[in-house]
Amino acid sequence: MQGKALGVKFGIVVEAVQGPAQKAQVRRGDVITAVNNTDLTSIQQFNDIIAQQKPGNSVALLVRRGPASVYIPVEVGAG
Repeated sequence: MQGKALGVKFGIVVEAVQGPAQKAQVRRGDVITAVNNTDLTSIQQFNDIIAQQKPGNSVALLVRRGPASVYIPVEVGAG
């Protein structure tokens, strides 16, 4: 599904889920549109935000799932 159809300008489509994201119930097909209230504009930006976190910290992912948006807390560096 394209971003316009979901009503989002940019998002990272989740293709596979494992580890902490799986435990937090992030699902294949979810679209991550923001991290810690920062709207995403690129995959590099997402990677930079995650890399700045200390292991064990949590980030809040704003996830578009179908017509709904939900925040999902995910622990960084937990495995």
